[in-house]
Amino acid sequence: MKRLLALYVAVLALVMWTVPSYAAKEGDTGPSAKAYEHASDQARFKRTEGVKEAEKAAKKADKEAAKAKKETEKQAKKAEREAAKAKKEAEKQARKAAREAKIAQKEAGKALKQ
Repeated sequence: MKRLLALYVAVLALVMWTVPSYAAKEGDTGPSAKAYEHASDQARFKRTEGVKEAEKAAKKADKEAAKAKKETEKQAKKAEREAAKAKKEAEKQARKAAREAKIAQKEAGKALKQ
C-alpha cells in the first residue's frame, strides 16, 4: 500500500511538473490569454509587463554605449599617435633647418673673410 501511495505521489509530481508548459499556446511564452482575462491587476505578469523588453533594450543600449566608448578611445589614441608623429616630424624638420642655417652661416663667414 505504501509503495502504491509513493508511486501515485511520484506520478502526480511528474504530471504537475508538466502543467505549467500548457499555460501558453505553443510557441508563446508567458501566460495565456485566458490567464490575462481572469487575473487581477496585482498579478505579477500584469505588473511586470514589458520589463523583459525594457531590460533587453537597456542591455542593448549599454552594449552600444560601451562600443561607442571603445571606438572613441580608439580614435583618441589614434589622434595622439598622429599628433606625436607630427610633432616628431616637426622637430626633425626644425633640426634640419637649424643644421642648414648653421652651414649657411659658416659659408657666409668664410665668404666675408675672403
